[in-house]
Amino acid sequence: MRLSIDALLVIDAIDRKGSFAAAAAELHRVPSAVTYTVQKIEQDLGVMVFDRSGHRARLTTAGQFLLAEGRPILNALSTLESRVKTVASGWEPQFRIAISDFIDSNPLIELINDYDRRAGHSQLSLLPMSTNVLWDALHQGDIDLALGLPEQTLSNSGFRIKSLGSVEFIFVAAPKHPLAKNHGLVPMNGIYPFRIVHVSNDFSVNKLKLPFPTAQKTLTVSNQQAKLNALLAGIGVGYISKKLATPFINNGRLVVLQTEDILAPFELSFAWLSKNPGNTLRWFIEHIDNQETKTRLC
Repeated sequence: MRLSIDALLVIDAIDRKGSFAAAAAELHRVPSAVTYTVQKIEQDLGVMVFDRSGHRARLTTAGQFLLAEGRPILNALSTLESRVKTVASGWEPQFRIAISDFIDSNPLIELINDYDRRAGHSQLSLLPMSTNVLWDALHQGDIDLALGLPEQTLSNSGFRIKSLGSVEFIFVAAPKHPLAKNHGLVPMNGIYPFRIVHVSNDFSVNKLKLPFPTAQKTLTVSNQQAKLNALLAGIGVGYISKKLATPFINNGRLVVLQTEDILAPFELSFAWLSKNPGNTLRWFIEHIDNQETKTRLC
């Protein structure tokens, strides 16, 4: 092989420092060794890498191309070296956090910033998922930490589970929706003629005891934000988290309906595989498992 990592390191140092002598000092080598490395690569490739005609060593066009293509290789090797050290010291090389629709990502972003300042050794992924996909991904080992699992779906086998908090739901409609004109208690059979908006595999829709559930008109959407958008558009009515709906209730774009069937708050959990937790997992568990953070996340 005519090219080598050492040759790329030498060429990079000369370009950054501006001279063979300065590069030699940075690389802790004698200048003659640096000169020999450059001469050897120029001889092997049959091209001039540096123009030595001036006071400062300058890359030729071929040398510029060589360094431009070579620097990503040097960066990749540096990253690999760092990640090897990360694994050896007990930090996961990559760490995947999945959150359900019922989790506010803003406090989690703040935690990630804090992690980067204090530790920051792992490559991180933040993955929004629906609750059913979230649980499957945890079972299959596709994620390392799951936030926002409904407690009733959890099995303790092979997992550690902790309570995260609860999400309060309210039944809402857009002001232009016919049901919004009802200022008293809305009977369940009064909801039947109208479309219910729910998320695919959303456990909240199963809590709504409609008289003819198989015939009830529905709109199925993919996530809570799409559900909110449909409710704001007046397409249908439905339960949605109070925290998500409150800004739109305050500005008059949603109306709270009082129904016969009251949906109890959902208890949520966070969970992870209990086998051999790494330092990053331990860090996030420790910083999530306090009441202030839990309240903000839910």
